[in-house]
Amino acid sequence: MSDLFDFSTRGVLVTGAAHGIGRGICEAFATRGATVWACDIRENELAETVRRCRSGGGRAEGRTVDVTDAGAVQALAGNGWMLDWQRF
Repeated sequence: MSDLFDFSTRGVLVTGAAHGIGRGICEAFATRGATVWACDIRENELAETVRRCRSGGGRAEGRTVDVTDAGAVQALAGNGWMLDWQRF
């Protein structure tokens, strides 16, 4: 039986990733091998989340985005950022 907590072939997008529960989710998935795309409007705190994920050997990228702005979300989804996960 495969390890249910092995996410090494998975990618996750986490909004609200700059602190609190969002940061914890990013760190948990990164620790378990997932590629993490972290998004938040707080740029400096978001950078800290990405740093913490990477410091444990995880793969993480951050993007500053306001998810209450439909245009910003469409731009995020449409720019191919997440499709390039294999470059990690």
